[in-house]
Amino acid sequence: MMDKWEKYTQTIQFYEENKIFKDRSRLILGQDPEDFVRPTILPEHSIVRRLINYAHKTLHHAGVQTTLSHLRERFWIPRGRRIVKEVFKSV
Repeated sequence: MMDKWEKYTQTIQFYEENKIFKDRSRLILGQDPEDFVRPTILPEHSIVRRLINYAHKTLHHAGVQTTLSHLRERFWIPRGRRIVKEVFKSV
């Protein structure tokens, strides 16, 4: 069986820091926070869906793009738009 991270190794340059996968972003210049420059990769999981739902409610039921943009400031969710849409439909 394929490891859950193996399918992303062709497109993502990630590294492990304290058993947390982070993306090696090309954004290395500037005064951006570390979480923005090296976002944590969150695989599809029920906790991620709860995080999306929490962000959606915190942003006063903002749309898909706004919620995803807010989450992308700290996290990178593979196929994030699809997952956010699924969460919105289930609420």
